[in-house]
Amino acid sequence: MKTLMQGYRAWCAKRGLLPLALSDFLDEIEKICGQIGVEIKVGSDKRVYCLGVKLESTVAVTTH
Repeated sequence: MKTLMQGYRAWCAKRGLLPLALSDFLDEIEKICGQIGVEIKVGSDKRVYCLGVKLESTVAVTTH
């Protein structure tokens, strides 16, 4: 999740956009993960984990 958030913030900065607050970003990720069947767990270390998936690379999404 940390890597995903860093990539998202960099994407926003590159475009001059204000990123969502962390809690709002995580709510959106949780919603998307629920729709595609990805399980989310909070570890004993208080970190958030998406189970059964691997982030290969970040992909830029362009909206028109």
